[in-house]
Amino acid sequence: LHSLALLLLVLCSSLEGQVRRIRVIHTNDIGRDLRDEGSSGGLGRIVSAIKHLKDALPSLIVDAGNILGPDILSSRDGGRSVTEAMGALDTPPSGWDTTFDYGIDTLSVRNREAGFPFLAANVKPDRPQDSLPFEPYVISEVNGVRIGIIGALDETIQ
Repeated sequence: LHSLALLLLVLCSSLEGQVRRIRVIHTNDIGRDLRDEGSSGGLGRIVSAIKHLKDALPSLIVDAGNILGPDILSSRDGGRSVTEAMGALDTPPSGWDTTFDYGIDTLSVRNREAGFPFLAANVKPDRPQDSLPFEPYVISEVNGVRIGIIGALDETIQ
């Protein structure tokens, strides 16, 4: 994981001895590869692949960072295109280091638009009266299993 440590904790849940299958779909650094060039990249390809995988098996989708850039598209719209596309997937938790490149105001707007939480348990505002658009963790339920996800940004992020 580039700059975000995602800790997945399967919480106690009454499964009554049943085996439950869950696919974990993990993305990272997709903000660096949004254009469709040759055999790799392209936001459309990424969204299509995630939809295909998600439809085949109950899935938890996590992204570990750099979804908002750096790329030409995000530099023009502050990452709006990416959060809209990923939000259409009902993508759960994410957290990023380059998110701060566009400032806290843009980050707050992207968080509201995204429809999924941005996670960072170890980021605190400079002043106690200020707030940041992060949740420390989220609990998702997939196929009857509750899963806790904690976001933590790299200590070098400023």
